[in-house]
Amino acid sequence: MVSQHQPGIFSSFASMHDRRTLSEAAFFLPHLHPGMSLLDVGCGSGTITVELAAVVAPAPVVGVDLNEQRIEAAQRIARKRQVENVEFQVGDLCHVPYAENEFDAVFEHMVFMHMPDPRVGVREIFRVLKPGGVFGGNDVDRDCFLANWPPLVEEFMQLIFNYRSSRGTNDGIGKEVPGMLRAAGFVDIEVNATAHAHGNLGERRRIRHQYVGIASEPDFVSTVVAEGWTDAAAVQRMIEAFDRWVEEPGAFHSRGGVATIALKPVVNC
Repeated sequence: MVSQHQPGIFSSFASMHDRRTLSEAAFFLPHLHPGMSLLDVGCGSGTITVELAAVVAPAPVVGVDLNEQRIEAAQRIARKRQVENVEFQVGDLCHVPYAENEFDAVFEHMVFMHMPDPRVGVREIFRVLKPGGVFGGNDVDRDCFLANWPPLVEEFMQLIFNYRSSRGTNDGIGKEVPGMLRAAGFVDIEVNATAHAHGNLGERRRIRHQYVGIASEPDFVSTVVAEGWTDAAAVQRMIEAFDRWVEEPGAFHSRGGVATIALKPVVNC
């Protein structure tokens, strides 16, 4: 769910999200059971949402995303898999189109990083949860990345992070989420580290598509040159080094993040 207020929209990230599976929500599953209504904010093409729907069936599940094409893709997936307790609609986490106390559970995966003010999204999630409802979020944090990149690839990745930051993406959001949850009124907050390893050649080629895809955005080179971070020839050398690293036996990359569970407190009268 890339916010309409965030200008750095990358097709490479959209394609990566299209391959998400229930493994990204594994930490959340012990908190779910059949009969719980659930909202998936920033559902993308719905690959996680339809699997969550099976976990909580027959209760209703809703996936919302700003991207109309991703919502249409999610609807196709739901029809193909004949998942009847899920629906998808275009929606903005800054203004979730549901009433207060609507859902038993809310799931979020790598959405806050794209929001100008993710605290707004956290407050909206709190609002639509029922008292006693549970939130589960899985958010990336670049400080938790682990890889055996050579120096030139390390420099390339820092360039990617700098560029994304200049376009409004916070790749270090994970560590900030627990504090935002506390400030919004959530209680019983559980925090754990997550890791998604890319240890084989196919996975490394996929992350190559992701990161080099960012560097192929029309304004990437012009931005990094204008900012004085590097020059066009250096960018090309970095990409070539990345390509060599991808093909090396024993090369690995692990994307780290923070998984949070939090509850909306029950109001005692």
